[in-house]
Amino acid sequence: MNELIKKEIKYLYNRLIEKLRFSLTFKITLAHALKTTSILIFLEICIIVGFVLFSGWHAQEDMKRNFYLITDYFKDSSASYEKTIQKFAQLDQFSTTVFDLAGNILYSTEKDTKFELFYNNEETVGVLGINDKYLIVKENDPSHFLGYAMILRKEARWNGRLVQVQVKNRMIKESTTLMIMVLLLVIIDIFLLLSVIASGTKSSKKILKPLEIMTDTVENITINELDTRLDISGSQDE
Repeated sequence: MNELIKKEIKYLYNRLIEKLRFSLTFKITLAHALKTTSILIFLEICIIVGFVLFSGWHAQEDMKRNFYLITDYFKDSSASYEKTIQKFAQLDQFSTTVFDLAGNILYSTEKDTKFELFYNNEETVGVLGINDKYLIVKENDPSHFLGYAMILRKEARWNGRLVQVQVKNRMIKESTTLMIMVLLLVIIDIFLLLSVIASGTKSSKKILKPLEIMTDTVENITINELDTRLDISGSQDE
């Protein structure tokens, strides 16, 4: 099987080299395809980078809003505020964990808290600090496919004591949107590239048609047909 694949790759490589050496039409089409591909890749990198930056900013704004809503719930003296936070976290796809300043978990919306870590400085392994409040962390929980999450950490009052509240956004909506967008861009790339190849081949054949006619005419001139002349009608002093 490997030998067959190697033979096919070698055959395709030899065909490509042959086309590049002897086919002017192929060279022109390939040049157009490479130029178009370069422009598309540059534009798509700009789109993706712009989307990532916007998603990060939007996620920070959402987490900030969630933090203030959660700390407002803390002021509720009834015992139902924890259920309210739990429902709110599920609805907005984030989690909240409350630590005392020693790093002990006092409350969490996560069912399994063994993967919840107390981030008190940017030097923690696997942490990229955005600023003094926001972190991007590598999660240890294998159930989350992305592997990274954004965390907002701020101090607040909870049951009369000073605590650190960590709001975690696993960026599920943003990463799903990004994957869909990348897939659509790849499909658009393929469609545009095939269109460029088809139109480029047609255009280059049309451009090179006079040269082919001239070449065929020159090849047909023999010692018995010395009166044959090249047709230069319609030329513009090329």
